[in-house]
Amino acid sequence: MKLFVFRSLPLDADSRTQRNMGLVYKELTYSCTWEKDPSLANQDNAFNFPLSKSGNVIVRSIKYFLFLFWVPYIVLTQSKKSDVCIFMDLETVLFGGLAAKIKGSISVFDIVDPFAQTKRSLRKMGKLIDLIECRFARNADILMVPHECRVQYYHDMIGKGVISKEAFIVENVPNYSFVSDKSKEWKKQGHCVIGYFGTLDYGSRGLEFLISLAKEFPDFISVVFAGQGAMEAELVNISVEHENIIFDGGFNADTLPELYNKVDFTWAYYCPAISLHRYAAPNKYYEHLYFNTPIITSEIIPQFKMIEELNSGISIDVSVDSPSEVMRRLFDYIENRSTLESDSLSSYWQENYSEYYINKKVNFGRILTDIQGNLNAKKNSNARVAIVGTVGVPACYGGFETLVENLLDENDYLFTVYCSSKAYTQKPRTYKKAQLHYIPLNANGSQSIPYDIWSLFHAVYKRADTILVLGVSGAICLPFIRVFTKAKVITNIDGLEWRRDKWHVFAKRFLKFSERIAVKYSDVVVADNACIADYVMQEYGVEAVVIAYGGDHAIVKRSSMADDGYALALCRIEPENNVQMILDSFSKTKKKIKFIGNWSNSEFGQELKNKYQEYDNIEVIDPVYNLEKLFEIRQRCSFYVHGHSAGGTNPSLVEMMHFNKNIITFDCDYNRASTEGKANYFLTVEDLLREIDQEKLINNAFCMKEIALRRYTWEIVRKQYFSLFK
Repeated sequence: MKLFVFRSLPLDADSRTQRNMGLVYKELTYSCTWEKDPSLANQDNAFNFPLSKSGNVIVRSIKYFLFLFWVPYIVLTQSKKSDVCIFMDLETVLFGGLAAKIKGSISVFDIVDPFAQTKRSLRKMGKLIDLIECRFARNADILMVPHECRVQYYHDMIGKGVISKEAFIVENVPNYSFVSDKSKEWKKQGHCVIGYFGTLDYGSRGLEFLISLAKEFPDFISVVFAGQGAMEAELVNISVEHENIIFDGGFNADTLPELYNKVDFTWAYYCPAISLHRYAAPNKYYEHLYFNTPIITSEIIPQFKMIEELNSGISIDVSVDSPSEVMRRLFDYIENRSTLESDSLSSYWQENYSEYYINKKVNFGRILTDIQGNLNAKKNSNARVAIVGTVGVPACYGGFETLVENLLDENDYLFTVYCSSKAYTQKPRTYKKAQLHYIPLNANGSQSIPYDIWSLFHAVYKRADTILVLGVSGAICLPFIRVFTKAKVITNIDGLEWRRDKWHVFAKRFLKFSERIAVKYSDVVVADNACIADYVMQEYGVEAVVIAYGGDHAIVKRSSMADDGYALALCRIEPENNVQMILDSFSKTKKKIKFIGNWSNSEFGQELKNKYQEYDNIEVIDPVYNLEKLFEIRQRCSFYVHGHSAGGTNPSLVEMMHFNKNIITFDCDYNRASTEGKANYFLTVEDLLREIDQEKLINNAFCMKEIALRRYTWEIVRKQYFSLFK
């Protein structure tokens, strides 16, 4: 899925355009904008309208007309079915929305500003234009707005209920990966620097008043301007004539922090005479919170109540207040707060916006998945799905069992799950509306092959529409059952079992043969990791669908940022999980570690337990199956060490990624793919010791949680599987 973001402005002129491009993977996002000079544009993944914005009125009108038709041309020629097109103004959605419907793309109408209020010449026709805009809003697959007051604007201007669709609210919150300096010192005693960074228009932003303020009090007031718009040329001339008025040219998200570092106040004035300003969602409101910079604004904006509550700025009205009155109020504010008390701003930001875009990306992905899956779900609501290859449900342990447990939630399918009667003392016939069928064999070990074959033939006998096969143990019978059924066979080939060191030569050859049969005779091959999908393509020339595991079930209650000073490791005690390397590393440090595993299940585990439990800083813990107890251990660790070297995407890793903890993992392709290359990695004892010694410098927790919420939730995984079912 690709994302195309259409805007009639240059990309750098609007930070919201750039933030919208971050709602999916960056490499899958394309900006489609009208640059001031396309020949100078230097952007990756961009389609720029080939004509500049220059020229007289007639030339610009012709270019504008051509731009209207360029948008649908890009939609029709570049997007595919199920791609996403975000239209950020009426000009782009006008014909682009229709093209998206024709193409089968998902259309998103982001009403940044009501179109009739952005141009004075259109305000006489405001109600008609608002009605047209509402029609496009209703027809879009997703309506996006920067604040709920945007929808209220249409209700007030046209009539309540004119937009009945629920809006996806994405506020104009700055999106920075670094942490802002939490203190704000005044630059110079007796002197105040005011910054305005935005669209340079006459009339609506009070910029003329701001200039006059600086001219009248040059010894006390300096102003820094940055942006684009009609006032650019005048500001260049004024900045030459007045030392205290500075024009820094354009700006973008990368340079904005530096600009805020120069100023004591940010100017965010909104004219009361303009009706739209009563429904404003100003970037500068959020910026003043993030950069701890007081704001000069108007009482009319919806956010002013919070500014008053936080005491983070002042309000003015340039139609009433004189420059001397504004200057007096500014210096009263400075005198009362020589250093901005940032605790309230920091707390408010942390509580409301610190993980804002992580959550918005996740929510946006869920909305897209819902839209793409709704049609299939309705069509297949009575489909019979058989699940083969697990111990069964209710799940006691294991990645596949947990997968099945979560597939049964919120489903419209008629599921049958095959269970081992050897694993359950109580054998209910149904569970979460699924039928349970018991096979009198063990699901693991040498009996796993006849167990899976028995399950597969029974699924065919019961006329399943789709058979989900988890693992390749019983795949040798797939060529035979394909003779008797037209059921869709979906096989998750697991983590290349034949490569694991624990198997002897004959078992490895059998598993490799079973894998080949599974890939050849399945309608769909599922891999839980991109590296396994690459292997399937290289080895068999078959494209596998990548579906990982969810990990959010591990968060059983609201987590905290507790840190009891110990590291944590959790895995099956097997050589391929580098258990000995991890224990050996910690035996050479004073850092504490809690290591949870099935130590008593093998001679290898018992030997390691006996050897390393003698160290005061190493706590060897038997398996913990109680999720609440495990949750407490996980949330209180300093960081997590993951030693798995095989098996694709490991459930224990994706579960831990939800805890907002730093992660150090063994350096292999699987783990790099799971963590998108953003964790810390080790290959040797020396590598791990270095990471342990420098633990305070590790800072990947935020990235790990963002990836987990975006890729590793059961809601996402469930919908991915449902999209494959017949």
